[in-house]
This record gives sequence, C-alpha cells and structure tokens, in this order.
Amino acid sequence: MVVAPAGVDFGDKTSLAIADLASHRFIGLNGRGPLGRLLSAHLASSDIDLNIVAWSETYHVAKALVGFGAGLTVADEITARSLPHDNIRVFPLDPPLQFDITALHLRSAPLSIIARNFIAHLETTIDDFLA
Repeated sequence: MVVAPAGVDFGDKTSLAIADLASHRFIGLNGRGPLGRLLSAHLASSDIDLNIVAWSETYHVAKALVGFGAGLTVADEITARSLPHDNIRVFPLDPPLQFDITALHLRSAPLSIIARNFIAHLETTIDDFLA
C-alpha cells in the first residue's frame, strides 16, 4: 500500500504505480525486513528513481513521518490501515507486492497450546481486518 499525506494530489487515481511516486518525496524502508527487501528489489527492476528524503527502520515510523508531511512511503496493508489518521491517505500499490507472514519455532520444541492458539487468533484477526 502507498501511504501518502492527505494533501498530495494524485488526481482521480484509486491505485498507484511506482512511477506515480517518482515526483514526490519518499520515505524509504530499511532493506532488513521482508517488505523493505521486496520493495528494494521491485524498485531496482523498475528503473524508477525515487526522491528518498529519509530512511525508516519500521513501517510505523515511516507512516508517522508521512502523517507529519515528510513524504510518502510503501507499507504493508495492516500497517497502512491501522490507526487511521486525518493527515494520511492510503492507496493500493499497482501491481501489489505480496509477501507471507510466517511464524517460526524451534523444531526441537513443539508449539505450546498458547502459541498455537495465538497463531490461530492472529490468522483470524488478520483475515477479519483485511476483509
């Protein structure tokens, strides 16, 4: 998802491509996370140069910077849609960047009942939130 300050004009577009972001200030994501790596690879293959004005370690910090008008960013849908803010607009990225959310545990230590219940709850909550 593209997270943009409310005052940025994209005309009547309801989704945005990476090329639509090129003329705006952009808050980059650190490449250590899955979305940051995916976004970096997508940008490298698109031949689009973004005007990166800041780098963020976390999606929520990037979103907060957008709210203060520092630029726009790309974030996962859960972060983009969480805690609505009057100064932020959210647009689907076209084409979307897809990634999986995975829970890891030691093979030698089976998941506890609480951990299994938490993962089931998380799956349901994410499905409900994104519906």
